[in-house]
Amino acid sequence: MKLKHFLLIGTGFMLFGGILVAGTYTAGAQKTIVWENGPKLLDMKEHTEKFKANEIKNLVIQAENQEINIRQGLDFEVTTQYEKSDEPKVVLKDQTLSIRAKGKQEYPMQISLEDTHPEITITVPKEISLSDITIESSNNRLTMTDITTKNLAVDSYSDSWLSFIGLKTDSVTVKDRFSSVDFSRLKAKKGNFTGEGSNFYFYDSALTDSSTIVVKNGSVRLNDVDVPGYQLTLAGDSTFQVNNETREGSSFEKGNSKKGLTIEGKDTFIEWMDEKYQNSMSEQMDEMDDMDDMGDHMDHMDSHMEDETE
Repeated sequence: MKLKHFLLIGTGFMLFGGILVAGTYTAGAQKTIVWENGPKLLDMKEHTEKFKANEIKNLVIQAENQEINIRQGLDFEVTTQYEKSDEPKVVLKDQTLSIRAKGKQEYPMQISLEDTHPEITITVPKEISLSDITIESSNNRLTMTDITTKNLAVDSYSDSWLSFIGLKTDSVTVKDRFSSVDFSRLKAKKGNFTGEGSNFYFYDSALTDSSTIVVKNGSVRLNDVDVPGYQLTLAGDSTFQVNNETREGSSFEKGNSKKGLTIEGKDTFIEWMDEKYQNSMSEQMDEMDDMDDMGDHMDHMDSHMEDETE
């Protein structure tokens, strides 16, 4: 009886949703039907607000369940897409632009004719260098591309995915819990990164002054990272690999460790790959591709000769 009752409810929901969706589509409105203690019609909104570039020195973002994109462009503007009941707050005061947005997690059942994921797009003029960017993230997908700021501070948790590409900064600080944080082409004087259950990834990046990475129950991957030196300490069930080779021991040091990078890992996997090794691996992959192409060519010639023989 329970299964039959469930199937009847599901069938009723589908029929009801189909009727409403068809009605709104016919009326020219793009709407979404979701199930939240019964059928519910969502009303998605989009808003763009422009600002003068000289009005803003600092950027503060507090967001939950959002898709966030921070990028370069011509004008300073903020575009938000949101459910009508969850309109973000965008406030400019004392040269600080604050954006606060809290969206709902995805509904278990929905029928949609439009994109219903809450989104924030922040466009920063190419010639602008900000003083401070502060980000508090919970269950967000954030991408920041080619932004320059004196300081970046990030507090992330609850399964966020953060990607910083081409960031230029004097100082970057990240405190994370149970998220993934990627840095590609990072250029920074110093950085401090702490995490629990976190995954940090650094690629083609440089830290020129004393910096720290402290991670528990997570992973740290450093590919082609330029630092004056490093000092690494392992605890618990941790592993350290250099160019895919596991190193035995619990303490490692290379170069100018006092002005370099200090790494502490507890129950954490740490991988370091240098540029030469990566180039070597790429060359080997290219050689394998060439051999595969040659093999395909030989197979083709053999097949052609067999056809002529016949």
